[in-house]
Amino acid sequence: MKQDCANAFSATLTSTSKWRLAIDLRYPDHRNVRASKLLDKLAGEASSLSDESWAALEPHFKSPRWGEALKQAARLVGFHRRRVSFAHFVRTLARLLAAPATAA
Repeated sequence: MKQDCANAFSATLTSTSKWRLAIDLRYPDHRNVRASKLLDKLAGEASSLSDESWAALEPHFKSPRWGEALKQAARLVGFHRRRVSFAHFVRTLARLLAAPATAA
């Protein structure tokens, strides 16, 4: 399951990178290109998911909130901090998953 999680990271980060470039074509903003590069870098690091990080995420993996939280964490890359490490990305995701669900 840990590998499935790493694969989900890689796929979502890569998809979000492409989305950022498409957004930049319509609404040019240097942050989109920077975010795309960061997302690609993080996607390449997804296989380095530590056992400690996996332990924090495992209870949430495949939960109803997982997909949306993963997309939300990916969309934040490059817009709130200039430098983002893979460990920071995982912590952001864990924080989003641990937050109380909001009513729709």
